[in-house]
Amino acid sequence: MNTDHYDWDEIFKYCADILSNSLAVDINPISKVSELYKEFRRCYWNEGRRNEIPQEVTFRKKLHSQLKISYKQRIYKSMLYQLVGKYQEMTIPALANYLTTPYDNANDNSSYLFYRIKRGERTISENKRILYATANQLKQHFKGKIIFLSYDDDTIIIMCSDNNAKKIIRNYIDKCISNYMGD
Repeated sequence: MNTDHYDWDEIFKYCADILSNSLAVDINPISKVSELYKEFRRCYWNEGRRNEIPQEVTFRKKLHSQLKISYKQRIYKSMLYQLVGKYQEMTIPALANYLTTPYDNANDNSSYLFYRIKRGERTISENKRILYATANQLKQHFKGKIIFLSYDDDTIIIMCSDNNAKKIIRNYIDKCISNYMGD
């Protein structure tokens, strides 16, 4: 079956929006391809785009290929959210404008970094979406330098592999923050 007539870039961008909204407002955000497909199909159907909806098997194959997901995996929320990072402005420099350093721990011997989300007129769900995206981008960008990364409603905690990794990560994030602020 030829699936070239579907605009896969448009479909994946649309799915990135669905995932982003799900993460921002849902208690149990989408974590399976089947859930994503059902929501995508429902939205396209409601918009009258019935002829632009691929079969679920075709959708699944294209998505697996796009994200390089093993077919045996059933729950892979972090891999699905790669779509959000690819199709929305969710890069570290774009996300860094939401962060601030709660205190200066550059010279201490701990291997931890802390970043707090700046206060603003956002909901806790929006803050979590920003922190989730930031955490995923940092993990991908600094593979091998981050041992552990976690976040809550307003703070990201990064455990670095050593002090050198801590300096590299901190300098990069701080540079992104200062570039956004125009320093």
